[in-house]
Amino acid sequence: MIGIAVRIATRLGIHRDGSQFDLPPFEAEQRRRLWWQIAALDKRIAEMTGSAITALSSAGADCRLPLNVNDTDLHPDATDPPTPYTGPTEMLFCLTRVELLIAGDPRSIRLNPATIKNPQKHSGPATPPDTNSHNDSRPSSHELDRYCSYIESVYLKRCDPKVPMHLLTLMETRSALCKLRVVDFMCRGIPTDRLNESERDTLFLTAIQMLEYDDVIYSTESLRGFLWYTEMQAPLPGYIFLLSELRQRTTGELCERAWKAICNNHDHRSLFRSIGSPMHTSFGDAALRAWDAHEEAELRLGRAIE
Repeated sequence: MIGIAVRIATRLGIHRDGSQFDLPPFEAEQRRRLWWQIAALDKRIAEMTGSAITALSSAGADCRLPLNVNDTDLHPDATDPPTPYTGPTEMLFCLTRVELLIAGDPRSIRLNPATIKNPQKHSGPATPPDTNSHNDSRPSSHELDRYCSYIESVYLKRCDPKVPMHLLTLMETRSALCKLRVVDFMCRGIPTDRLNESERDTLFLTAIQMLEYDDVIYSTESLRGFLWYTEMQAPLPGYIFLLSELRQRTTGELCERAWKAICNNHDHRSLFRSIGSPMHTSFGDAALRAWDAHEEAELRLGRAIE
C-alpha cells in the first residue's frame, strides 16, 4: 500500500517543492508535510523488507523540509510563509524523523540549494544537496559525533520531558542516534576485538542505551498512546550487536546492564512470541549461547545466577 502512495504522490508532483510553482505558502507547506511523512514510512517499510529502493532514492525529489512552526501559524489565505521557531513546536517529532531519514540515506535526496535559500524563487533542475543551506551547523551524517551533537542542540536540548510528545521525541531520537552508531560500525565489517578498549566499551554502551531508551517509552504511562508508532521501531541492531558481544563480555557491570536491558525489552515487546518464527530461532539461539557463556563465567567466580 505504501508503494502505491509513493506512486500517487509522485504523479501528483508532491515530491517537488511547491514554491517552485508559485503555489500559496499554505499549500506548499502542506505538500512538504505530506511528502516527508510518505517518504519516512516508505523508508521504514524498505528497512523491514530489505528493499534498497525507497521514495527518496527513486523519486528524484527536491521537496524542502517542513517549517518548524505550529499548525496555528499556517493560514490558507497567507501570502508569505510563517517565520520558523528556534525552539520546540508541534513539528518537533516529525522534523527529527525527517532529519534521521536523510541521515540514514544522505545521497538519496536531491535538494536544490537555491530553492532552500529562497523558497519564493523558481528553481532549476534538482542538484545534489547543500547540507549547509538548510542549517549552517548541520554536519554530514558521516561525522557521527558532530551530527549527534547537532541533533541534540537543534532539536532536543529545549525539550521538556514532562511533555509527553517531547519525551517521546527525546527517547525515539536518541535511540535512533544509537542505531546510527551501531549500524555504522556493523557496515565497516571489522570485529570488535580490533577496537581499543575505550571504543569497544563506548559502542557496547551505545547498544545498551538503544534498548534502554525503548524501554522508557514502553514503561511510561503517558506514552502508551504512542506505542502504535513505536511497535514499528524495534531496536534490532542493538540486539544483534549485544548478543554477539555478550559471548565475549561475560561478566562485569556493563554485562549485567546489557542483560537487564535485553530482558526488560523482551518483556515489553514480546519480540519472539512466535516460537516457530525464523526471528525467534535466530535470536533465541544467539541469546542462549551468550547466556551460557555468562553463566559459565559467573560459576567460575563462585556466583550462581538465575
